Amino acid sequence: MRSSSLSLFLLALVVCCSLISAPAVQARVSVDDNNQAVALLKAKRYVEAIKLLKKTLRSVPYETVIQKNLLFAYQSAGNEFVKQKRYTELAELMLE
Repeated sequence: MRSSSLSLFLLALVVCCSLISAPAVQARVSVDDNNQAVALLKAKRYVEAIKLLKKTLRSVPYETVIQKNLLFAYQSAGNEFVKQKRYTELAELMLE
């Protein structure tokens, strides 16, 4: 009886630890994705940055830094597309 109680306790401990560490892993991934998106923005690769930031927001939808970077990416892409008179591409980007 004692060994089954110990086994159950250890199982519960493992489950709790995995639940606690899951948000930390997700936070690290979102930081890495955000940093990569910022690098894309600096390189004026706006469409790629938008795709990455949208993907990241699906896993951390309330992360304001990522939301603001996505807003900046859309503004930058819009400005660039308008300068180049790429209106159809801009419309398609906005509708994705």
